[in-house]
Amino acid sequence: MSDAKAQPDANTEIDAVVGSTKSGLTVGTDEAQPVSTPIDIIERIAISEAELERMFRKAANTNSVPDADLFFSRFEYLNQLLGNNPMMALVYGRQLLFHCKRFDSSLYAKIHKGTPYYWLGMAAFFVKDFQTATFFFDAAVSEDIRAGLDPARNPSPSFHFILIDGEQPHQAGQLLVKSMQSQIEAQIDRYNQRGGRPPSCRSLDIAVVREHFLRPALNTITRVLALTSHRANYLCLRDGLSR
Repeated sequence: MSDAKAQPDANTEIDAVVGSTKSGLTVGTDEAQPVSTPIDIIERIAISEAELERMFRKAANTNSVPDADLFFSRFEYLNQLLGNNPMMALVYGRQLLFHCKRFDSSLYAKIHKGTPYYWLGMAAFFVKDFQTATFFFDAAVSEDIRAGLDPARNPSPSFHFILIDGEQPHQAGQLLVKSMQSQIEAQIDRYNQRGGRPPSCRSLDIAVVREHFLRPALNTITRVLALTSHRANYLCLRDGLSR
């Protein structure tokens, strides 16, 4: 088997998604229209590209996760997502990331991006773009691990999503995670009721799936491959493959 360096990197895929975004879009409207400025809205106030760059550089240069979270939480993509418009959240969110990366790719790589990746993962999931959702959630996990978070000691919302742990509070996507967990548990129950299983094969439950499949997905070496399987298995379960 090839080594880890030969495996695809989820953040490279995220960069490909972000890099494909067109610049110069209006925000705060139902449809994006090509304009030069303003390029985004902060707290419903239009700002220029120069002001956005100033804010981005200030947040990135502090090397502070809270400063980065505050910066990425103030823009229109989040208003759109919380206003039940996930498609436009993806448009505005990708636009924001595109501009930040264009301002300074080194600072963009350095600044903590767990917050926008998590929100955009939710937006992609809501529009049923599961491939993009997987890329964003994987990137959110990577960012949180890079920031020193740990799934056992101080789990973040992205960890709860990957572990399909809907019982955990303090996650914006709790209802989504609960729905996923319920669907997967229903399929696990159907599997357990099937006959012909060897006596050595014990019944499954969500805890077994977490410990033996999902938690290893958070390992920095195997995460990409495990998440790819996670997405494929979830889609199979969602579509009722057991029929």
